[in-house]
Amino acid sequence: MKVADVIKSISTKEKNRAIQLPVRELEQEGKGSYVAFVDDREHSYDVQLSIQASKITAFTCDCPQGETLCLHKIAVLIATQENKGTTTTVIAKRKKKKLTETEELMLRIDKEAITGWLSDVFKKNKPLEQLFLLTFSTEEKQYTTEQVKEMMEQTIKSVAGRRKTLEGANVKKLLDLMNIALDPVKQFVTTNLNKSIAYEIYVVVIETMTDFQNRIHTYSKKLDAFYDDYVEWFAITINTIQVEDVWQKVVKEHIVRSFIQAQEKSKIAYRTYNDNLVKQIYLSATKNQKTFVVDELKHCILTMGLVRKNLDIDYVLFLKEMALDEDIYEEVESFFKIEKYSW
Repeated sequence: MKVADVIKSISTKEKNRAIQLPVRELEQEGKGSYVAFVDDREHSYDVQLSIQASKITAFTCDCPQGETLCLHKIAVLIATQENKGTTTTVIAKRKKKKLTETEELMLRIDKEAITGWLSDVFKKNKPLEQLFLLTFSTEEKQYTTEQVKEMMEQTIKSVAGRRKTLEGANVKKLLDLMNIALDPVKQFVTTNLNKSIAYEIYVVVIETMTDFQNRIHTYSKKLDAFYDDYVEWFAITINTIQVEDVWQKVVKEHIVRSFIQAQEKSKIAYRTYNDNLVKQIYLSATKNQKTFVVDELKHCILTMGLVRKNLDIDYVLFLKEMALDEDIYEEVESFFKIEKYSW
């Protein structure tokens, strides 16, 4: 997995939380091999990281979420990127920044006065109130699909209200808020990738945004970009699972699901994003991971060929291109000549 892809999969809130964790005794043992201790409350975790040719080749942590991209791994990864070229590094405390005039004024004003002033502002500016709630709500939660859907709908309501048309500026405002709202959800999903709730939340995010897009009129293309970015994030995050057996189980479930949904003729809109998830898992995979993905796709093609006509045309084109690139086309050629299609 490329370092750039891993960093891209990390949300802003995850980065901020990871930066707050003390990284001790960060040392480089040989070229690209790092070890460090990360303090998290009363615990200290041993993290090891190996980077070769801008790719992460090993990434371990002895915390309970060590098989996924935990905050401790993120903290060490950020530390190594900030301290490139050093052989032995101990992360120093950041210097206290100089306060701005506004910050100094806020410290002098009575808390009740600030609270009253903010309350008045929030009554006139619902998006700002929602931003305040999302930014300063630091409680770690166990999310359900119902909670995620309700949070997203509240975020949509704060910007769009009952409007039937949304101009570009407000679409951007909505998506900025939505990304903030989903930051802690993404962290929860990251630590639960091997559980069904991760996929269930993935689906509810897609469904909620799709339902909103179907009832609103806008010329902005940012909503489509939101889907693409979210699918890519989920795929990259899946590919950061460090325990091979766990990763294989999760990936196989997603691949098989894409074919089963075609067989069951699930809603095309939602099915398309599951197809795209499989594509992105393949595209963001390492060389060894791609071998497994290709083998699983080939197995589905050969054993579930009867549902070929139900597959989305773009997904079939992806499968054909993948088969050609991976030199397995002759093995599955008959699949692409079924029914009315001519290739």
